[in-house]
Amino acid sequence: MSSVLETGTSKRKIITIKDQSGSIEIKLWGNMVNLAIDCELDQTVLLSCLTLDLYLNRASLNPNPSTTLEVLNEEEHVNGIIEAACFDEDELSILVKDHLWKMEGHLMKTIFPLGEFSPNMMLKAITRGRNIVEISSIELAEEE
Repeated sequence: MSSVLETGTSKRKIITIKDQSGSIEIKLWGNMVNLAIDCELDQTVLLSCLTLDLYLNRASLNPNPSTTLEVLNEEEHVNGIIEAACFDEDELSILVKDHLWKMEGHLMKTIFPLGEFSPNMMLKAITRGRNIVEISSIELAEEE
């Protein structure tokens, strides 16, 4: 995330998102900059209704009058069977009820102390954004 870039007539903030397939810049202008100023790197932000622009053969996403920005950092609870897990250091995550949740390494070790997936694990946890921040309980689910 860039700092606010200002000229005499405009201001903008650039957020770069990336995954294994590549990266793209989201350019926030005007009022969107004000909404994004207080966002921190560990927060989850939902941006909707962006416009895909192509400039000098490079794609970027830009806001339009329908764009909204929402910080998703309220604590919520998740309960369910862990369906899958990713143990890659850069992408520690688990899949519960078709949602992918990221987490810190010490939390992953709490769930999978041997560093490998175990089926039928029932998780109760607290989330913030798309991250698991606290594990309430972990136990073996009863087979049906």
